[in-house]
Amino acid sequence: MTFFASLARFSGFARPLRRPLSAYLSLSRQRQELRKLSPEMLSDLGITREEALKEADRQIWDAPVNWRK
Repeated sequence: MTFFASLARFSGFARPLRRPLSAYLSLSRQRQELRKLSPEMLSDLGITREEALKEADRQIWDAPVNWRK
C-alpha cells in the first residue's frame, strides 16, 4: 500500500486530492497516447501530427480551463 493510499484509508486528508490527482494522471497518459497514433487515426480525430505533439508536450498541471474552477 502506498503512502497516499494508506493516508486516504486512515484519514480524510487525502480524499479531496484523490479525484483531481487521478484526473491529471489520466490526462497525462492520454496525451502521451497521442504520440503513438498513426496519421490516419489523427486525421479521424481532426488533428495534425504537429497539434498532437504540441498537446502531448504540455505539462501535467496544464489542464483545460474548465478544470480550474
